[in-house]
Amino acid sequence: MDGKESWNAGVETMEGVGLRIMSLNVAHGRGLMPVGFGSKKMFRRNLERIAEHIASHSPDIVGLQEVDERATATGRFNHLDLIAELAGFEHQAHAVHSGENGIPIKGRYGTALLSRHPIVRERSFRFGTSVIDWKGALEATVSVGDSHMRAVSVHLDFLRPSVRRRQTEMLAEWLKAGEHPVVVMGDFNCSLRGREDALRTLAEALELETHECRRPASHTFPSISPKRRIDYIFAGNGAKVEHYETHRVRLSDHLPVVARVRLPG
Repeated sequence: MDGKESWNAGVETMEGVGLRIMSLNVAHGRGLMPVGFGSKKMFRRNLERIAEHIASHSPDIVGLQEVDERATATGRFNHLDLIAELAGFEHQAHAVHSGENGIPIKGRYGTALLSRHPIVRERSFRFGTSVIDWKGALEATVSVGDSHMRAVSVHLDFLRPSVRRRQTEMLAEWLKAGEHPVVVMGDFNCSLRGREDALRTLAEALELETHECRRPASHTFPSISPKRRIDYIFAGNGAKVEHYETHRVRLSDHLPVVARVRLPG
């Protein structure tokens, strides 16, 4: 589904506040190109397409993964600043999880959040489960009307189920003490249903819910011919998922996912 749904985002009603949430792994702005190829012009144009798509669907909050910060291999400019400017977001947060320990393999990149509502607090967490490619999560406390909610952008290990299980356990421990409604989104590199239990571990520990979409309509990876659903938006601690979409647009090797989330009144 690639059309814009008509509804009142960010408006408080008797039932609470409705927010439109989007999540996308932007793949360092390389589009569908292999890792290590591309010019600054190409990266910029790919990020412009991402910003255009985000703006056309008017989300309140966007979680992004693989967002570069002046990485040599991807043009030496801040990718989040460009997306935020072009998509019209005043509030942003960026956590660099890779490239801070003298590891030059992929440069400085991590998870990010964009918000149309003020971000009043942010914190980040690096799993530290690999010496090559450190993944992590970014949490922002967002002021929505007279209340607050937590938005979390997550990126898990792409290779090993045992590492993902350890990462979800760490993430659950990190997030469980929060008092506000929470939306957890990102590239989890595994599915909720199936033999691997890492994502179920996280959902059960934090009592998170998501929308059970029809397969293969919900598959997100690889975008050129989606075979797996590994990108999700979850809600918990009073927040509810009311509607869910997977956008069939090839902006990176992942497809964007969008949810309508209702916060408690």
